[in-house]
This record gives sequence, structure tokens and C-alpha cells, in this order.
Amino acid sequence: MPPSLSIVIPAAPVEPALPRLLEALAAQDDGDLSIEVARGASRAEALNQGTHRATGAHVWWLHADTRLLGGELAALRASLARAPDALHWFDLAYDRDGPWLTQLNARGANRRSRWLGAPYGDQGLCLSRAAFMRVGGFPEDAAYGEDHLFVWRCRRAGIRLHPVGIPLHTSARRYRDEGWARTTARFAWRFFAQAGPEAWALWRGR
Repeated sequence: MPPSLSIVIPAAPVEPALPRLLEALAAQDDGDLSIEVARGASRAEALNQGTHRATGAHVWWLHADTRLLGGELAALRASLARAPDALHWFDLAYDRDGPWLTQLNARGANRRSRWLGAPYGDQGLCLSRAAFMRVGGFPEDAAYGEDHLFVWRCRRAGIRLHPVGIPLHTSARRYRDEGWARTTARFAWRFFAQAGPEAWALWRGR
């Protein structure tokens, strides 16, 4: 019998944090899990190719710099049992490898996810593989925000969002390396540039 859950991790050629994530996943493996480390010309391509190779009924997409503290897999399985047809997402928490102000970014992301229905890929999205195929996967022609656009595709397809209810930790090094204000402003602009047309299309389709 194929495993009920597959994990797909899009990875660049060099991912220093990947071994840590794989080790943490091995510690939580309940014997009903498969893992695909996927590489492609873009993150969207890697996500799609990895998902097409996946054998589980549900797919959990994780970034390579995700840090698992324990209990995430069990919480996700419980969430899937409650809502197997939904798109599941975790609360966002940033590691302390960046500015302390990223804690405000995390709070904002969690409010955005709940109030606007727009979680991002670093929040550990999970969906049935059948639903993934139905909505067409991650848009490979997007210059950025393929995870954000994927969520909107799911919403237009009538897939509801379901919070897992616990945090998922990810690195804040981009804010450290590129500057907190600059990175925050860039992400905010990208969100509104994509969310406006998508929200309008969702409203018109009702």
C-alpha cells in the first residue's frame, strides 16, 4: 500500500539546512511517509515534478530551511483526519537567525492567513494529490509567489483552507542578509500585486 503522506522539498543545488530537516523528519516518521527532494529550473517546477513523483494520497510541501521541533507530523495528520479535502497550513514562526522584527512579520502572516485566506509556502501547505492535479499545480510561469498563486487557485476551485493550529519554524536569514525594511516592503508589494487580481477573479467567479 502506498504511503498516505508524501513530503516534497524543493531544493537548490546547495541547501545547508536540508540535512537537518531530513534528520528531523526521520525522527517523526511513523512508517507511513515518503520524501521527495526535488530540483528544477524554478521552485514551481521542482514542486510540480516532486508532487508528480509522490505516491502519498496527500502531499506536504516543505521548504528546505524549515526547522521541525517535534509534533508537526502528528498535528498535520490530525488536521487531515478532520478535513481531508482542505488545504492545510501551519502558523508561521521565524527562527532567531534574523532581526527580532521578523516576529512582527510572523504575526502579520498569521493574521493574513486567517483573515484573508492567503498562507504562503513557508507555512507548510498540504493538500490531497488528487486536488493538486485538479487545480493544475503550481504556476511555473509566475515570476514569484507561485505558492501564493497556488493558494488562490485552490480557493477558486472551491477548496477550503484549514489551519493545523501549531507553528512551523523557518529561517529569517533573508531578512538579515537583505535588510528587514527592504525585504518586508518587497514582500508586501508582491502580495498586493498578486492578491488584488486574484481576489477580484475569485469574487467574479462566485
